[in-house]
Formats: sequence, structure tokens, C-alpha cells
Amino acid sequence: MSAQRRTSVAKHPGVYYREMVNGRRRYEISYTDTEGRRRWKTIDGNLKAAQAALDDVNGRKRKGERIAPTRATLAEVAAVWFESQSQLRPRTLERYDLALRCHVLPRLGRLRIAEVTEEHVSRLVVAIQKGLACTHDEHGRPIERPRTRRKRNEKGRLVDVPMGPYAAGRSAEP
Repeated sequence: MSAQRRTSVAKHPGVYYREMVNGRRRYEISYTDTEGRRRWKTIDGNLKAAQAALDDVNGRKRKGERIAPTRATLAEVAAVWFESQSQLRPRTLERYDLALRCHVLPRLGRLRIAEVTEEHVSRLVVAIQKGLACTHDEHGRPIERPRTRRKRNEKGRLVDVPMGPYAAGRSAEP
């Protein structure tokens, strides 16, 4: 259990602490988000970590980044974005829709916007380059498997042939 009041830290505007029962301090920062609401965030670590977190938030605000928590998923934001794309040619819209439905949303659609990291995006790009298709198991978890199509080989038997832009040189044939 923590102390009843936050105490401001001298010479560190926006940084506060609470004395914990065990005598340790828990630091918190206060900032105004892009919507004008005051937000509080608890910081793990010491005064230096709290000041660094506050400096990071203020730096992101100066750059014009959105500083407000959101519960929106990538799928929700993608749907709104896609509907707003009225200036594009029909074929471009078709390709964007295909990319979203077949690649982006099956892998990342359930994630909140704030949870999407550079690592998620790089894994998505690698999967597309490898020609992997994304399906879901019975629990709704994404599973990647090589994209293939059925084709007759020289002997007339149906075989799975890899698909995708980087599938040249690979073969699904035993």
C-alpha cells in the first residue's frame, strides 16, 4: 500500500513520488496529453528514470506525435483509414484492400495501436517476402504456412508449388 499523497520533487517539475510502506519511493510523472487531459504515469526505477520518461513524453509532444492512450486496435484504425482513401484509383484501392485482408490484419489486426512495434512490422515484411500465408488455428491464434498452389508436374501429378514474390528457387515438391 502506498502513501496518501504525492509529493513533488524539488527542481523536477512534473515528477512526483510516494513513500511506500517499506520506505522506498515510487515515482510518478504528470503530463498533458494531446487532447489537453492531465495524465499520470507510474515509473519503475529511480528519479533519473522518471525524469527520462517525462523528457521522452515532452519530446514526443514537441515532434507532434499523439500522446494519448487509445484502446483502438490496428483493425479498427485500418478500417477508418481505408474508408478515407477516396482520392486513389480503383486498382490501387483493390491492392490496398488485398494487402490489409491477406497480410496485415490476420497478423496484426488484434493488436492495439500502442502495442504494435517495429519488431511486429519487420516480422510481417519477412513473412510476406517468404510468401507465407496467415491462417488461424481453432483458438484464433495466427499460424503462418507457405503459400502454395496446386499444379501438375512433368509426370502429370498434382504437386504444391510455392507462391509469392520470393518463391523462385523453392519447391514444395518432395
